Amino acid sequence: MCVLTNVLAFGYITEQAMHLIPNKKLFRHGHEQFHDHKVKTLGVWMLFALENVLLIAATAIRHAVQKQPPWVRQALAGREYRRVQIAKATLQSVASD
Repeated sequence: MCVLTNVLAFGYITEQAMHLIPNKKLFRHGHEQFHDHKVKTLGVWMLFALENVLLIAATAIRHAVQKQPPWVRQALAGREYRRVQIAKATLQSVASD
């Protein structure tokens, strides 16, 4: 959802796209008095393509990066092992008393 809103803000609300890509086929100035701009049909398609490229890149990055690195899994396993060992030692000391 954030990709969609950022692309819409980039292309429709601000003039960043018009200044970054100075192509009269994509954007045109509206009323100079209001510092306005218009997005042409080709510009809409360019924004649509940009949105899809960003969504594909975000999906690829999400699947390429592990949710939990191996060292974190190992640290959590060590913590669980120590917790179990402490519980066993506590039970043994209570049973021997």
